[in-house]
Amino acid sequence: MSAKMVAKKQRLMKSVVPMSDADIANMRICLRMKVSQHLELIDWLLETIDVRIVEDCSKRPHGSGLFWRAAMRENDWHEENWLGVLWK
Repeated sequence: MSAKMVAKKQRLMKSVVPMSDADIANMRICLRMKVSQHLELIDWLLETIDVRIVEDCSKRPHGSGLFWRAAMRENDWHEENWLGVLWK
C-alpha cells in the first residue's frame, strides 16, 4: 500500500495507459515476480486449476476496480476480472 501511495504521487509521469494491453503485461510481470519470491503460491495456484479466481470489488464497483477485479451482482461475478485471469 505504501508503494501505491508513492506511485500515485507520480501518476502524471505514467508511460503506460491504464487498463491497456501494456498495463496487463506489466501486471503479468508483477505477478510472476510475486510468485518467484513466494514459491508457496505455486502449489496454491495449481490447486485452483478448476476454480475461478476473483478479487471482490462489490463494495467499490467503479473505475479500474471493475477492470482488474469483479463485483457480485445477482449471484454472479461481473466485469473483466483481469487480475483473476492473470493468476490462472
